[in-house]
Formats: sequence, structure tokens, C-alpha cells
Amino acid sequence: MVFDLVELVNKSKNGDEDAMAAIVTNFKQLIFTIAYRLIGDYDMSMDICQETFIKAFQNLDKLKNPEKFKTWLCSIARNLAYDRLREATKILPTNSEQNPNPQELHMVEDVVTGSRKRVIIQNALNKLEPRDRLLLTLYYYQNFSIKEIAEIVGITPENVKVSLSRARIKLRKELQGYEEELLS
Repeated sequence: MVFDLVELVNKSKNGDEDAMAAIVTNFKQLIFTIAYRLIGDYDMSMDICQETFIKAFQNLDKLKNPEKFKTWLCSIARNLAYDRLREATKILPTNSEQNPNPQELHMVEDVVTGSRKRVIIQNALNKLEPRDRLLLTLYYYQNFSIKEIAEIVGITPENVKVSLSRARIKLRKELQGYEEELLS
């Protein structure tokens, strides 16, 4: 579906509920994916997704440049997810002995239409630091540019490149032993 984001944002600023619904429809998967990759919990990620849109619409008048809506929305999701990570003492599995609930993995597969390979990659991502997961998700899953990622995360494009490189190395290390399965 082709849509004019600037027009939808401007209409939403004026209270147009159809425009707001169109924004939610077009960005809910992106926001859920960012939240899930950071949090690793389906229900909490759904909550963050909802909170992101509520907060965005409540603060839409503060957005000076409607062209930046997508990165602004992603920043809100990132901040909410980081807040949840700070509040929680133990959300994500931290070692191979602590695996996600199998029912949760099944729900994740439904959401991202994944396969066993996606589960392996998600488990490896869950072992990374939240910032590394966010960078890899934005770059590889959401196809954001280095510049857009820099705006969302609040660092320079050069630092994004360095951090992405380091995150790739960490992910590669976590995926050792699964090469054959992932490449088949």
C-alpha cells in the first residue's frame, strides 16, 4: 500500500482518526519487531507497541518535521523498551540453560512468519546486549540506513558503523555451531 506519510501525520495532528489508524496499520509490525528484538517477550512487546502509538499521538504536536516521523516513532519504541529493561530484573534468557518458553517461540514464529532458522537467530540475538540487538534489527530486518539508525539511537553514523561491526562479530560468535543448519 502506497501512502503519503507527511499527509497522514498532518491529518493525525488535526485529530483525523482514519489517518491515525493508517499510521498504526503501516508501522505496527516495525514497532513490534523493534520491541521484541530488544525485550524478547511477546506480551511485553505488544504492550510496548501500543504504548508507542499512544505516546506518539499524544506528542505529535512536538514533532517539528513530519518527514522524520518513522525515526521518531522508532525512537519512542526504543526508549520504552529500554525503560522496561531497566525496570525488569530478568526478562531475557542470558545463557544456553535458560531458553524462552516454547509457546512463546511458537507465537514469535507466527508473528514474523519464521522457521527454525529464525528461532536460532532470535535466540542468538537475545544473548546480545539490547543496543546490539537494536542495531542489527534496524539494519538487517528493517532496512534502515546508517543515517536513520544514528538518528534513532542518538549516535553518529560513524559510531553506528563501528557498533554494527562489533554486533555482527558478537552475533557470529553466538551462532557458532549452527552454520550448517543456517546455510542449508
